[in-house]
Amino acid sequence: MQKLPVIAAFVHSIESTIGNIRFAFHASWLWMLLLLPLNIAGNIYILSFGVLDPQNVPWQVSMTSLVMGLCAMLAFASIAVNWHRYILRDEVPLGMQRLRLDNLVMNYFGNTLLIGLMLVLVSIAFFIPIGFLMWMFSTFSAVAVVFGGIAGFIAFIFVLGLSVRWSLKLVAVAMGRSDVRISDAWRKTIGNHWQIAGLVVLVFTSLLVVALVFAGVTYGFGRAESAVALSALIFIQMAVNWLATIWNVTLLTSLYGYFFEDRKF
Repeated sequence: MQKLPVIAAFVHSIESTIGNIRFAFHASWLWMLLLLPLNIAGNIYILSFGVLDPQNVPWQVSMTSLVMGLCAMLAFASIAVNWHRYILRDEVPLGMQRLRLDNLVMNYFGNTLLIGLMLVLVSIAFFIPIGFLMWMFSTFSAVAVVFGGIAGFIAFIFVLGLSVRWSLKLVAVAMGRSDVRISDAWRKTIGNHWQIAGLVVLVFTSLLVVALVFAGVTYGFGRAESAVALSALIFIQMAVNWLATIWNVTLLTSLYGYFFEDRKF
């Protein structure tokens, strides 16, 4: 049973992202261009309802956010399929193929939703009992709350590892492999759960640093209170989300190559 070299995998994911950033832009700029007006219009529409007021969140806000989220997921599924196939098969999408919405992309999108639903169910199974026990024992001892917090953190890390292990199925979908199921992705990565979880934590921590920088920029633009500032803010947000997505897709590609194709870092 091979053990994932966490640091080597982390460094490789960074090098692969940076080394192929030009292709990432080539494969995704059309989608980003299409999503930009949708995001600007959607955010202006949401803000017009005063979403910052907890007492005023009508159903239009929820539906608009849902539509924006699904459109972004579909776009990123298309980008991810091209990315996986470029890294693992040296395929370069040309012309409108960069906006591909074929069976591979739709299967990728559907499996993403399925894995997301499965993770929600697992999270509920973990966190509701932990939350209930913390509430039940909180009146007796603060130590119980501390232990509950530790248990919640461990459960969170476990779910992170689980999400990546299951998501290797997505790369197989992009490769056109119909013989790989989620259970196969689980089986291939047995004995590496905490290594994968640790790798995800490293990436998550790095992205958190970027998010903190972005939060400072957000605060500055937020004080401007103008349509130009809002548009610039949304553009920066999309750029950060794009970089985070490319990095995470690269990570999945690298892990798939390691566990399914015996590649080395």
